[in-house]
Amino acid sequence: MAAKIMRESVNTFLCSYQTFTSIAGLFVFPASLSILFSQAFLSCSNPILHRIVYSHLCFLFRAARFPDVGLYSWINLKLAQTIFSFIFTLPFTLTFLLLAKVLIIRTTNGQPCWRRCLFSPQMPSCRRSYCSALITHLFSSSVMVVLNAAVFSALCLVFSAAEIAGLTSNTWALLLTATGLMLSAVAIGNAIAVCKLSIVVATTEGRSGWEALVKACVLAKGRAETALALVMAADMGMALAEALFQYKVVRPYLDGGGKVNGEMVWEAYLIAYVHSLLLVLDAITSCLFYNHCKFRRRLDSEDGVDDHYIELEPEEKRAALFI
Repeated sequence: MAAKIMRESVNTFLCSYQTFTSIAGLFVFPASLSILFSQAFLSCSNPILHRIVYSHLCFLFRAARFPDVGLYSWINLKLAQTIFSFIFTLPFTLTFLLLAKVLIIRTTNGQPCWRRCLFSPQMPSCRRSYCSALITHLFSSSVMVVLNAAVFSALCLVFSAAEIAGLTSNTWALLLTATGLMLSAVAIGNAIAVCKLSIVVATTEGRSGWEALVKACVLAKGRAETALALVMAADMGMALAEALFQYKVVRPYLDGGGKVNGEMVWEAYLIAYVHSLLLVLDAITSCLFYNHCKFRRRLDSEDGVDDHYIELEPEEKRAALFI
């Protein structure tokens, strides 16, 4: 099912290629640049990151009695980079990226293109959708913070119980660490999928805040495998783009003593644009996943599949092709 949704996302992108590439170039591109340059700044200023975030996280992990294994130093570094990048890119995320997602969702659902949304009498409708998406995004961010804190607390309790039980060997430490990371990755992956789905709910149905999050949880119920597969595919694509930026732009910049040439600028522009297109595809995928979940839920709750299929909206009928 995830593969079918991704194929349909690519097909939807190609069918409205000019519209989606315009959104990627005008609205998503500044957010992609902020994400990529935040990673570059971290690579160029590791002492600042270490002094501000990394050392405090190490102290927190030691105070929580986490086992002293080499894996946690890498986790601390990635967590510090994530926190710094989130704060650095927050203004661009709340403006350019969120507005782009609203326009992408409206375009995917067959509503007028973004030019008509922004420069026509339909602008108030687009503004309401953006306000709902903004409130939902803030609630989703708070949920992610609470979830990460809950995961950290659960791991702290597990390692404390293991220490009381005398399971302090390196083998047990690695086993508990691997198990805890796997379970936390599944929980966080499902939460990310629900948060993405809540943005679509807020834009499509006009719900906002907790109401959109609850509706997204109801729609995604029983479809965790599909949601996780879509999240992993999107994260892997953007991680590859960020790694390519580090390899083609950041590393030559550091090796060249901080000198910038035309080739580096051109490659940075191309990689940022590819990253923007991946974010556009991710938004289209979330919208199609919402349509699929909504259609399946209607089939599960009512009888007469063929009759109700005829009464669906056009975007919901497209979702029926996945079944």
